[in-house]
Amino acid sequence: MPMEERVRPDERRRYVFLLWFNATLGVLWAVLLVLTGVWWFAALLAVCLVLGGLSAWALSVLRRDGIR
Repeated sequence: MPMEERVRPDERRRYVFLLWFNATLGVLWAVLLVLTGVWWFAALLAVCLVLGGLSAWALSVLRRDGIR
């Protein structure tokens, strides 16, 4: 089954939203980490980096298979 038939049309929009959302929160957590030095801001930053990385990977897979 071709990728065009397996991917819903809104899937790319969802991954773009997740990428920008996690990037924005990652910047916020990084700023708060620098300002306060509280360790759990580092944990939140790590979670945002992982989720943003997964979103970027999913977008690259969709783009590689010709779905734009």
